[in-house]
Amino acid sequence: MLGTELAWSNPASVRYTQVQLIPANNDSPGVDLILGPVNRFAVPAPPGWYGMLPDMTYSWRVRLTASLLEPSIESATWGPWVQTNFRTPAIAASVVSGASPAEGSTVGSRTPTLTWASSRPDLYYYEVQLSKDGSFNTDPQTRLRRCTTHSFTARSQAP
Repeated sequence: MLGTELAWSNPASVRYTQVQLIPANNDSPGVDLILGPVNRFAVPAPPGWYGMLPDMTYSWRVRLTASLLEPSIESATWGPWVQTNFRTPAIAASVVSGASPAEGSTVGSRTPTLTWASSRPDLYYYEVQLSKDGSFNTDPQTRLRRCTTHSFTARSQAP
């Protein structure tokens, strides 16, 4: 599943905790929360939250304060950040398959609808590649031609 639980230790005097979850390259939603004196945070998997991608590195960090009043983000009462990293699991290509058009079929349009299926309900991000050959040529001069057979694949890996 594409969720996780973040956990840390708090001294007894902690009143507020700030938790941040930061994706590599900041290319998907992150988390930035000020919470009470908690020592864990569950990052929900889809469909609860569509924020984490497979095979991706994330940084998360926590800072604490004993302030009696809820502090602003800029408050000098916050302690230093404590940071660590983790990587979400890779997803095997075998869990995604092309549904239509069928392998080797001919379509009557230059703008066919491509569909795929996945055995993983928590997958929500796909890269779709279209090519006239199974090697998925990316050369813009030769990749898509009229009146030719094209192959497609869908995969659920992070960019």
